Amino acid sequence: MLRAGVATHDDAGGGLYAHCAAHTLMLAVVLAGGGALLHGLDARLSHETGMPIVIAPNPLDCVAIGSGQSLEEFEALKQVLLL
Repeated sequence: MLRAGVATHDDAGGGLYAHCAAHTLMLAVVLAGGGALLHGLDARLSHETGMPIVIAPNPLDCVAIGSGQSLEEFEALKQVLLL
């Protein structure tokens, strides 16, 4: 399953605008949500992708807070949300 996820990431990366991909590679991927709590996932993803991976300080809270903020700004985000 991890290989499928990494492959999906690779496929999706090809469709990103160049500047977005460059920003992602310059910084790091931040794991949030329940998956961030899986022991060793950050190291495995870093090994598979060659990118730095960090775990959000409170990964479950990040999802709840981000979802709430998205709802508050729904009109502004409507153009970029996949509905």
